Amino acid sequence: MLTYLKINNFALIEESEVEFTGGFTVVTGESGAGKSIMMSAVEILCGGRGGREAVRSGCEKAVVSGIFTIGDGIRDELADIFSGYGLEWEEDKCELTLRRVISRSSIRNFVDDVPVSARVLQTIGSYLVDLHGANEQLSLMSPSRQLELLDNYAGLNDLRNQCRELCAELTELSERRAEFDAGLPDESEADRLQLMVEEIERLNPQPGEDEILSARQRRGANARKILESAGVLADLLTEREDSVADRLGEVYRTLCDLERIDPALTDDLPARCADLQAAVSELSAAVAVISEKVDLDPEALAAVEARLGEIFTLKRRYGPTLEQLFISFEAAQHRLDEFKSAQKKRDEFDLKKRQLEAELLTVSKKLSEKRKLCADEFLTAVCKKLSAIGFENAVLAPEFTATAPGIAGMDHLEIIFSA
Repeated sequence: MLTYLKINNFALIEESEVEFTGGFTVVTGESGAGKSIMMSAVEILCGGRGGREAVRSGCEKAVVSGIFTIGDGIRDELADIFSGYGLEWEEDKCELTLRRVISRSSIRNFVDDVPVSARVLQTIGSYLVDLHGANEQLSLMSPSRQLELLDNYAGLNDLRNQCRELCAELTELSERRAEFDAGLPDESEADRLQLMVEEIERLNPQPGEDEILSARQRRGANARKILESAGVLADLLTEREDSVADRLGEVYRTLCDLERIDPALTDDLPARCADLQAAVSELSAAVAVISEKVDLDPEALAAVEARLGEIFTLKRRYGPTLEQLFISFEAAQHRLDEFKSAQKKRDEFDLKKRQLEAELLTVSKKLSEKRKLCADEFLTAVCKKLSAIGFENAVLAPEFTATAPGIAGMDHLEIIFSA
């Protein structure tokens, strides 16, 4: 129901606003008072055609806005429309605001201050207002509206809602199927992924292996220098005459001579020197171990360098790090598994689709049967109303045509009328 209408710079009207209350409202006035303009504003507000000629002379734009209360009879339909167009719908919504801004160059449409297309506004408006005028089509002439009226009369909205919900599930299933198919690798990508997986599996690199091999390669490439340095260290520490060990021995003996003269002079210096001698011996032993870790075998070094080169190639192709290579490997395996199991997944989609379609067909048949049982009773009741307003010999007859099951079942209804 329209409860508030405001018009600015529309046709001859500079500014006007009207509030409507419940019940029957009559707008009267002499010719030229603006009654037809107000009705045109309502028509345009609900999606009717309007161009620059609607803007008041001398003005930049015309604005028509209105507030509608939402009845229970259209709540579900409007909720579906809002959802279908991606508009926000609140369960306890009781009012709806429409607004059109018409300028010399464009027309902007708003539903609850959200910009929408003219088609969306027209779709929503068709549920809010029914305009009756000479030579104009009425919503009662619409087969879909006739079907809704029959369903409301016969109490079949639960079955109708089941059809709508099943169609929504089928649409969602179709979207998920399309999303699944779009995300699958094609044959070319699958071949590339397969080669990638096989290449990595053949080399089978291990976590941190590149760092370990790099260290071994550096050691092998510098083996001679390492051995020479180890030899020099051994000589300096213990091997040659006048080594660190020899000098510390002289120091230790001199400290012991001083200790014999006066222990107070040296305190714990001999013991500390003995500790240094032991540390030098340990250091010399550790240096000797260095030589044992170095491999002068050219073949072993070549094998390390070859392995390191293969790992480097994989890292360059799928890395750049070994950790990233493992991530790419797992992702490739997952994509390949999706590709190989795609048919099974498609079969699952097809099975679910057949189940939903079978359920939709069952509900649609049940709905169709009940409609046909109630149609004559419904039209008889309508004829009684027509008789009360002078159509005493009016005849109404239902003409059902079977259609593919959809949100309203599987019937196309046209009510044939004879006055």
